[in-house]
Amino acid sequence: MQKLVLIASSLFLGANAFAQTLTPGINLSYIDSSVSPRNDIYKFANGKWLNTQKIPASDGSWGSFNEINERNVANLKALMLDVSKDTKVLLGSNNQKLRDFYSVAIDSVKADKDGIKPISADLAAIDLIKTKDELLKTTAILNKKGVGGMLGFYVYSDFKNSNANTCYLAQSGLGLPDKDFYFEAQYESVKKEYSEHIARMFECLGNYPESAQANAATIMKIETELAKNCQNAVEQRDPQKQYNPFTKAELAKLTPNVNWNVYFANIGI
Repeated sequence: MQKLVLIASSLFLGANAFAQTLTPGINLSYIDSSVSPRNDIYKFANGKWLNTQKIPASDGSWGSFNEINERNVANLKALMLDVSKDTKVLLGSNNQKLRDFYSVAIDSVKADKDGIKPISADLAAIDLIKTKDELLKTTAILNKKGVGGMLGFYVYSDFKNSNANTCYLAQSGLGLPDKDFYFEAQYESVKKEYSEHIARMFECLGNYPESAQANAATIMKIETELAKNCQNAVEQRDPQKQYNPFTKAELAKLTPNVNWNVYFANIGI
């Protein structure tokens, strides 16, 4: 029987499958031996790193994964710069595709000239939505392109059976980092700036300022309604709450107002 797992957030687990004999995964120079591991294993393992590292001005947080990402980005940039200069690349080869993709991506003159033209078909499809089924169809098509909104969908290993892949549905559609940003007073200034950002995006689409403000207010209303039924960051850390298997029939019974057949057909299940 096919299963769907309805979850409230994505949970990603990673593991290094290949051990490197010459380069240990633990940097011994970060250990603070003045701290007893029995009292504080975290400070014991990371104490010297914590005392010497500074969070870059461009980042809100910093850690080993940030360092890895920065190194990977630098390597990728070097690779792309090298292939972008290849004038004798074979047509249809991966190098040709990479070269052309990179050239288009950094062509700011073309981007300014094209404006919203590359997404005009998607915007037109959104404007044509009149019914719930059309909303689900367009959402699925956009999700398939990597455009988020309203709900998240992905295929991943079953959390309780790594030998099987499962379809996951997850909460989505929030532009702010967490549910609490929509309701707690401490985030009021962030919410205001976010709403102003949405309005500016509508102006970039050609809206007059008044219409842009009205559209931004509508989006904030929709996202706030979605947030009411979302889990916050703390709740999402409970793996048991993230694993809720449903058959398609059970899912339809749980949400009778949602025609999941339309969504699944258009996303390709």
